[in-house]
Amino acid sequence: AGGLDGDGAVRCGVCNGWADSGACFFCEKAACGMCTRQCAMCQGVFCSFCSTVNYAMREERELCLSCNADADAAGDGGIDMA
Repeated sequence: AGGLDGDGAVRCGVCNGWADSGACFFCEKAACGMCTRQCAMCQGVFCSFCSTVNYAMREERELCLSCNADADAAGDGGIDMA
């Protein structure tokens, strides 16, 4: 998974389809558009293994694992209320 084929095309590290969206900011594996998410807090692009959907606020948000941990630790869903 996530390797090159004989023609040098890169496979997605999640679904093994063709990776067309670059690499995950966290694990650096290649990923396709269907297997990537943009973090609502840091705006980085992460594969579906390195991101999650956070339901702490009124609307669900896609967060990377680091920002999700920060949001959980802050206890406010990760939004700066200042």
